[in-house]
Amino acid sequence: MKNRLNEVRKTLTPNDAIAIVVIILGLLIALFIDEMAIRLIGICIAVLGAVALFMLISQRLSDMVMSPRPVSQQTKFQTTVKQDNTGKRLIFDDFASSFGTDASEQEMIAAREMREEEGFLKRPSPLPQDSKLQKKIQGKLKDLKNEVSGKNHKKSEPSKKDGGAIQKNTTSIAKKLSFGDEDVTSVTLSDDGTLSKEEAIRNAALKEQSLKDISTKKTIGTQQLGDDSSGMRIVGKKKVVPENEIAAITAPPGIIPQVENAEMPTETSSLPQETSNVESPVEEKIATVEIDQPVKEDISAGEVVVEMQDTLEDSSQGHRRTPISTTITEIFNEDIDHAPTEPRKEFDHLLSRVLMVIRSVASARTAAFFWVNPDKHELVMESYISDAGEVFSASRRKYPISNDVVSQIATHGRPEILTEIQPSAELDLLPYYTASAGTLSFVGVPVFFNNSVVGVLCADSTEIDAYDSITVGFLGHFTKLISGLVQSYTGKYDLFQSARTLEAINHFRSLVANPHCRVQDICSALVESASRISEYFTLGVCNFDEQRGGWHICDIRMTDTSVINFNGALIPLEGTLLGQTILTGQTNPGTQFQPGIARIHPHEQVLENGYFVAVPLKSASHNYGALFIEAASPVTAQDVSVLETLGEHAGTMIEQIRFADMLQSHSLVDDSTGILNQSAFFNRLNEEIARACDFEIPLTLCLIHIDKYSSIDMSTDTTEIIIHHVLGLVQKYTHPYDVLGRLDATTLSVGISGSKTQQAQIWAERIRKETASSVMDIHGKRVTITISVGIAEAAKNDTVDSLIQNAHKVLQLSQQKTNAVTVFA
Repeated sequence: MKNRLNEVRKTLTPNDAIAIVVIILGLLIALFIDEMAIRLIGICIAVLGAVALFMLISQRLSDMVMSPRPVSQQTKFQTTVKQDNTGKRLIFDDFASSFGTDASEQEMIAAREMREEEGFLKRPSPLPQDSKLQKKIQGKLKDLKNEVSGKNHKKSEPSKKDGGAIQKNTTSIAKKLSFGDEDVTSVTLSDDGTLSKEEAIRNAALKEQSLKDISTKKTIGTQQLGDDSSGMRIVGKKKVVPENEIAAITAPPGIIPQVENAEMPTETSSLPQETSNVESPVEEKIATVEIDQPVKEDISAGEVVVEMQDTLEDSSQGHRRTPISTTITEIFNEDIDHAPTEPRKEFDHLLSRVLMVIRSVASARTAAFFWVNPDKHELVMESYISDAGEVFSASRRKYPISNDVVSQIATHGRPEILTEIQPSAELDLLPYYTASAGTLSFVGVPVFFNNSVVGVLCADSTEIDAYDSITVGFLGHFTKLISGLVQSYTGKYDLFQSARTLEAINHFRSLVANPHCRVQDICSALVESASRISEYFTLGVCNFDEQRGGWHICDIRMTDTSVINFNGALIPLEGTLLGQTILTGQTNPGTQFQPGIARIHPHEQVLENGYFVAVPLKSASHNYGALFIEAASPVTAQDVSVLETLGEHAGTMIEQIRFADMLQSHSLVDDSTGILNQSAFFNRLNEEIARACDFEIPLTLCLIHIDKYSSIDMSTDTTEIIIHHVLGLVQKYTHPYDVLGRLDATTLSVGISGSKTQQAQIWAERIRKETASSVMDIHGKRVTITISVGIAEAAKNDTVDSLIQNAHKVLQLSQQKTNAVTVFA
């Protein structure tokens, strides 16, 4: 009430002093004059002065006291009032029905019905283009313009009285535009684009105003302000609009051709200057800002300044203009290029702007938004703006749901207003203050999403009765905005997370794109991809090593070089968190370091702060290891999900490699050439050595290797083409009982039974010459190739390994020469 009394005092202006003096004079006459007749005269004077004073300040008092805040939309709620020792509490019971998630469609339907009742959605009545009414409109327009031009032919500036007469005269002229019983303003354009009554009259007024602007405002930007000029000047660059384009800019589209057909006057000299203040009764009032000086542009700061003068009342225009003193950078101070793009940061950015709007409109010392976490039974402060200083708990984000007012709003889902808050109960009601802050009013509204409370939007003030039902309705619209933002950014975050997952998978696949990739390569690529997802101080992969027969760390990265490096160490499955993940095949989502519990190895360094995450490398049927991370902060659930996806891909690829190795080890035939593979050839060669030893039959081993040349790209496809070509020549000169196999991608092996070294050398020379003289077609190019051959004969005590070793020695000599045959002696 104190603030309202101050506002009432401000309503007294110096013009009210005359009425106050008259009242005082009348009272003095009535009190100190003895004659009764003079006393009555004094009483009458005081009464007349009081009436005059009341008439002067009644409208101002009505504006400031009766309607302290103009509201365009009234909000009515069912309110429950509770009074206790903590203060006065107003609870709004039907808030969810108006601002819940299911009320949006009902509000749209109700708003549409209201607009239809008010006549805003009426369909235009069609008028034929060649109708008599169209011609009548054009005639009326012509008469109207001639009458206005004739009656207002004055060159001097009109006074208030003259301006009112002109406006009254124009109004009477406009009232003459009627067409039978039908109102002028109810006729609009037809569907085929013909002129309607309302738009024709409006176009005439706009055309007239445009023509007057051409003649009266040619010196825009340099004209000096007079006593009747506006108090606002925008200092900025002016833009000169050609006279022939003004009508096209101001008038609605599709109307100008009709006006030109109506033979409207186009010369500015025929229009008097007084008509610039005439306001058409059917023309909408549009607030305009005139640029009357060139723009002062600060290139270094990039600011456009708006200067201010005293508020002036233009009686001729019939309105009052309020000056503004601000800079454009105060309004547009955000760099769009540097705005956050990550969904969570972008949501926080917009939420802070919502709180700024609430504080700028409502009386609020602190505005905050809390998330409601029903699983952990707590409130999480997401964003806040406060002027409370040190008493505001800025470092604390999580608050348990208890008996405070924010928790009650989150629990019951009903807005509440607290007034007359007692200082002793302030900290119990407002959990985000650490000491008494002198809060006297509080308002909080719940935020609904999917028919449940997900947040609380609240504000407090040091003023008594600072909030009412209008404030609740005002905040209710922001709750719908926040719930819409939650829905939008939830979907955006899902897309963002899917993009991160896809990027990680593509990066992982690019690292293991080599067809000859092994398990070690997959583990290294997995560590490389995981290092780009989450922050860590230890990151590694553990898998099973068949040669050593245990689970070993195959790749590890550590940011602290002073810590023990466990690369290649054996991991015990019992007693470690990493071993539990391998045994169970379940993800360890994030365990905080605890003393006495080993994370990776029993001899690791004991750390007090940190989090451990382990993700299994599993396929649909088996688990092949685990990816583990040690981080200083908790790893988010979204990052764990990406790591799980990478683990599944890595496990599937390891399984494919193991199955391929298993198939290769148990297979006897090379899948590309159809001859014996390496393991099958060694078995057959061992049998032939034993037979040659028992029956004293000579056995010679020939290794045929394809020479490499820089002019030939030895890719996989090219190698297969060449090996098939050489194999065809070898098979032409071998017997069915000879042993033929493939040792690797570019080497063939032939075991010739019953042939000594000299016979085998002649056989190899024949194949070498025919290969060098043959021409091949590889991918459209004609090329020739050569081979190198190493020959070794089996002795009595030779084994498969020794025989192959002897043949490899002479093969290396042939490779150094290229296109040569060398015999082991």
